[in-house]
Amino acid sequence: MQSLLTTGVDIESSYRFALNNLSSSLNGEISFRALANYVSKFETRTLGVKTVNLAGQLDHPTTRITAQMQYTNAPWTYFIQARYSGWGYYDKTTAATDLPQKKIGGQTPIDMNLAYDLPMPGAAGVQVYLNVTDVFNVLPPNFTSSTLNNYDPIGRFYRLGVHVNL
Repeated sequence: MQSLLTTGVDIESSYRFALNNLSSSLNGEISFRALANYVSKFETRTLGVKTVNLAGQLDHPTTRITAQMQYTNAPWTYFIQARYSGWGYYDKTTAATDLPQKKIGGQTPIDMNLAYDLPMPGAAGVQVYLNVTDVFNVLPPNFTSSTLNNYDPIGRFYRLGVHVNL
């Protein structure tokens, strides 16, 4: 028999307001959103195998925070996001007699999106957008696996696209 036990806290908060509430000369709307996740326990229990709390290991960071801000002033929308993943140990399954635990720092990639709603007659909506993920090209340390979800293994990339709502 095998089981997975996790313990932690998730917090989410958001706030939105029209800029003309601050000054009648300002247009548009701003929204903020923050999500935080703290995991104190991440254990896979298997009969006959020693259970290890993997919370704080690179692929199970104890802390993750996402902060987002969006500015909308039709037809334009600008979005920016910071994705923080906390530091972690390389491998918490090693014994005390093994090599010392290597502690690897966290990272905070920044993502941005710029969108423009094209004027279209009728009910159809067409939006063109440019998205840049990991603007500052924050790459994982060389010795980490590309499967670790604490690090973005791809680095910076761009998307140019069109959304069509019929």
